Amino acid sequence: MYNMKIYHQFRFEHRWKRDNSVGSEHDYTDRFRYKIFAYIPLNSKEIKEKTLFFSPSAEIFMHSGESIVANPMEDFRTYNGFGYVLNNNITFFVGHMYTLGQKSSGYEYKASHILRFNVFIGLDTRKIKDLLPRINLGY
Repeated sequence: MYNMKIYHQFRFEHRWKRDNSVGSEHDYTDRFRYKIFAYIPLNSKEIKEKTLFFSPSAEIFMHSGESIVANPMEDFRTYNGFGYVLNNNITFFVGHMYTLGQKSSGYEYKASHILRFNVFIGLDTRKIKDLLPRINLGY
């Protein structure tokens, strides 16, 4: 049996937006995001070094505030891609993102297709204390 991992995430954001004019007023809105995503190993029972994996995800963005014209749904995104774990520090990822985003009118939407390439570099900072000089503060 494969060790597939499924995650979900809620995010609550407070945003103060304004245009670039000097002295323009801020527009306050709240944004609520929900994302569900998975990591599915393809050539191994778990995700470790030398593992190819598939990762599907979907996220919905809702917003509220005085500037919301007609619809509280701001954006909907799917992002599906393949990743490869080279070692403990480097992971490559390529995927397709589809987004359906609200235009400034509030009732019109625009769809986009985006191809994304990512390289994740993990820096293990747990060993940095061995590189720094010891400082005795007298406590």
